[in-house]
Amino acid sequence: MDTLITFIPFFIAILSLVIGFFIIKKNSVASFFIANRSIKTFIGSCTIMAAWTWGPALLVSSQQGYIGGLAQWFWFATPNTIAILIFGILAAQLYKWQPKWQSKSLTLIDLIKKDYDKNVVFCYFFIMLMVEIISTGIQLTAISLILKSFIGISSNLFIIVVGLSMIIIASSKGMITTVTADMIKVCLIVVLVATSLFIFSSTPLFINNLPEKYLDWFQIFDKNLIWNFGIPNTIALIGGVAISGQMWQRAYSIKLKHLKSSIIGGSFLFYGMLLILGILGMIAAVPLLGIGVANNQLAGLATLAHFTPYGVLLFSIVMITALIATGASALNAGSMVFTDLTANTQNSILVSRLYMIAVIILGTVIAIFNFPLLYLIQAMGIRIAFLIPTILSLYFVRVRSDIIFLGIVLSSISFIVLFFNYGLKAEAGLVCLGFSVLFAIYAYLSRNYNIRTLTFRQ
Repeated sequence: MDTLITFIPFFIAILSLVIGFFIIKKNSVASFFIANRSIKTFIGSCTIMAAWTWGPALLVSSQQGYIGGLAQWFWFATPNTIAILIFGILAAQLYKWQPKWQSKSLTLIDLIKKDYDKNVVFCYFFIMLMVEIISTGIQLTAISLILKSFIGISSNLFIIVVGLSMIIIASSKGMITTVTADMIKVCLIVVLVATSLFIFSSTPLFINNLPEKYLDWFQIFDKNLIWNFGIPNTIALIGGVAISGQMWQRAYSIKLKHLKSSIIGGSFLFYGMLLILGILGMIAAVPLLGIGVANNQLAGLATLAHFTPYGVLLFSIVMITALIATGASALNAGSMVFTDLTANTQNSILVSRLYMIAVIILGTVIAIFNFPLLYLIQAMGIRIAFLIPTILSLYFVRVRSDIIFLGIVLSSISFIVLFFNYGLKAEAGLVCLGFSVLFAIYAYLSRNYNIRTLTFRQ
């Protein structure tokens, strides 16, 4: 086993090189960033699922099943899936209202620039960069967690190899190699799901031995669970998907007639995967099985290790490869915003590659601090401050840009203050969303008011 594990870094490095250099021969801006808008339903569904399958989705789903059973898992998995479907509505709106403009656009910021001033654009630019940096850090943190808890090898060399692999995949051919990595990621997840189903069939009576609370559907309506986990998680995810660079990159890359089916297919695949992982976590909670769970974030891995001799190896390969694919996707998506600074020229690709190197360094720093995965993803709930302005722009509601800017700033500050003092409870997300809504209403009602002359425009 130890010998096989030792080869994982080399397997990853070789796989990354193969993906990176043997897909296509030439890069253009359109192929590098949006795969020439050529993706169809099957690959579209897989890449949508893969883009939303971060480290927390793979690890926290089992964790929630282990900690709180069906109810806790529900409030993690369902908002995640609803967020994908909501994104589908927003993405369809982009195509519906301005298909000719959209055909020339590469990023969400292209849309924002049409409706808001440079201050608002800068806020979007900054938050989208920060989110992808944190996303890369999340993937590296998850990998470090697996290494330290189960594999027991020094993670420094491994993290360096993983970071280099992310850069190779993301920077060589851009979106095309990223989607290729997504497909490999999905194939490995299918192997993991098949193995999990085999375990389920070998433990048919585990449900009868679970503590009663684990299968109590009425716990879904528990006020404390909803207030302290359900609402904050839902707000963070829905706000996040609205400005997710990875998701918007896929919306731009999928052919228009295949977009709806890709979103629906991706959401079903994603929910099914989370269900399997959640059950793995619940199996780990059965006392009679005696599964040792040293870290509840790795409950699913503990179950696999208990039932299969190569469970740790399988889960580690699936997880690490999947996280590398997500990290590469985050690098590629984050780098897209630089097309707005370089006028979508060939220089965009060079600048994007330099950005990727910087992000890997910052992501490694985040991983060193070893924050809990759920904490990191909930911290990105600050994106809720951008939900309403994005919707207004997509639905072409004319508002005052200066008021929208003020709303984003105050909403973000309120979230930061509440989050770092109390954690992501419902108050942080609701206050942030409330500020955003109030300022949006004011920006709409005063859209014809000239602040300089103190008169209404005709």
